[in-house]
Amino acid sequence: MNWGVEDFVAAGVLLAGVAGCFLLARRWWSSPAYLAGLAIAVGAGLVTIWVSLAVGIIGAEGNPANLIYAAVILVAAGGAALSRLEAGGMSRAMLAAAGVQAAACCLAMAVTAEQGAGFGTVAAFNILLLMVFLVSAGLFGFQARQARPA
Repeated sequence: MNWGVEDFVAAGVLLAGVAGCFLLARRWWSSPAYLAGLAIAVGAGLVTIWVSLAVGIIGAEGNPANLIYAAVILVAAGGAALSRLEAGGMSRAMLAAAGVQAAACCLAMAVTAEQGAGFGTVAAFNILLLMVFLVSAGLFGFQARQARPA
């Protein structure tokens, strides 16, 4: 792989964004469940963006089918913003992102089955991302239940 200046800039922006999220989160929340849910969600987003930009998940990086992964990230980020980062809302946002990820998984499997190459790898990667968003949703949900008065 031959990286150009723009690749290093994109990587720097992604990593700075992730680091900034964690620094802010650590100032505002101390709950291990919330922070773990956030770390998992942001990590899944980082991996999704990085792989999509670097090599593409569905076919090559130029394949327009890869744009569905932008929808996963937009749903997760939009849901987080709408919920004002409240644990219950974050849980629902990650469940919504998991739903879009499930749709992405179906699309990816259909496209790669048609191409006849890399089906198992693409399926495993997509199912792993789906499970990661579900784990994040579960951690946020756990935090939301803990924060409610008895």
